[in-house]
Parts: sequence; structure tokens; C-alpha cells
Amino acid sequence: MPTNNWHPSFQPLVNRVQERGMYSPHAYVSYEVDGHRHQVMLGDGRGYNDFRDGGSIEEATEELIENIEKCTEDRHFDKDGVPHGKKHNVDGSEVHKVAMEQLLTTEYDREFTENKWKQQMYKIWGGHIPAAVMVPKEDDPEKWELLIPDVEGNARRVPIRDGLMDGTLPPPTPKTANKQLGYGYKTVERESGDKKLARIVYEQRRRDG
Repeated sequence: MPTNNWHPSFQPLVNRVQERGMYSPHAYVSYEVDGHRHQVMLGDGRGYNDFRDGGSIEEATEELIENIEKCTEDRHFDKDGVPHGKKHNVDGSEVHKVAMEQLLTTEYDREFTENKWKQQMYKIWGGHIPAAVMVPKEDDPEKWELLIPDVEGNARRVPIRDGLMDGTLPPPTPKTANKQLGYGYKTVERESGDKKLARIVYEQRRRDG
């Protein structure tokens, strides 16, 4: 599957990454069947690559098909130890076709670099970095602005025309949202009925001694 749909803020870095395609140490072939994805790594993530060591596309495809055919209910387990594998019936020629397309079109080095970049951006934004996001202005929550992150995760602020957001979202207040570190606001978590009742009972018991 081609991986040229980069995050807009990552675009300035795309052409700076030396792309080695199927010869990348991050290369792989994968195939999804019955909602279960199988993958065979073709490099060690550091420098080694099967194809540069004499491996062939046919060998990579055969290994992928073998992994799929070996899959059973008890072969794979989730983090809690619950088996989630399945027995699959696959068309070997279709697996070969998909693997070939991946190897010829996937930009593995850039894909790897973007994933590492997204991990860094996650720490800066406290979540997935958006392409752009509309937020109330810090100095005047009645007005809105557009935040567009750059390649380093810093937001460029673009004013939104007055009146454009009228009637869409209410401005934040101390009762509905708190200013969070970084950018934007975080809504105040509403207290459920059960929690409210438990709090009232607890406070009454404290008063009664």
C-alpha cells in the first residue's frame, strides 16, 4: 500500500529522508485477512535487509504465506494473554500480488521517520497532532482562532473571522472547560448521577460525625 499520504506538518521533512524502498532496514510485507494482519519484517531496523543479503521477493512472500497458514486460535495472544488468532484460508497468488505492490510502492524509510515524528508530536500536543484545530483565543474566549502546527509542533495562530463561529460552539467558561497546558481547553468532566449521590452521602456522613 503506498504511504505517500503524509501528515501536512511532516511534509517539510519528506524529501530530507533518504528513501531506500524495499532495501530499507525497515521494510516489511504484510497481509490482512479476516480482520487479522500478518507481517514479515525484511530488515532489522538498523542496517540489515534481506534483499541486500541475497533474499528474493518470492522468499519473502512464501514466508508471509506460511505465517498466515500457520495461524490458529492459540498462536497469537493479546496483552492480557487472551488468544486472538484465527485459522485462515488464503489465495497465495493474491498474497503475492499484495506483497509485490507493497515492496514496489511503500516508502519504508519515510514511513518509519514519520511514525517517530508522530511519537514526538504526541508528547508536545498531549495526543495525536492535528492538521489544524479551531480553539477559543486565550485572551478572548469569545473569539476563535485556527492553530496550524509546523514541523516542530509549534502552532501558527490564524484568526477566524468574527461571527463565523457564532451559534456553533459556546465559549469556554470556568464551569465548562479549563485552560490546559499547551494549546486549547479541556472540558470539565461532568459528574454522573451515581457519583453525585455517593458524594452527597459521604459529605453528609462527615457532617454527622
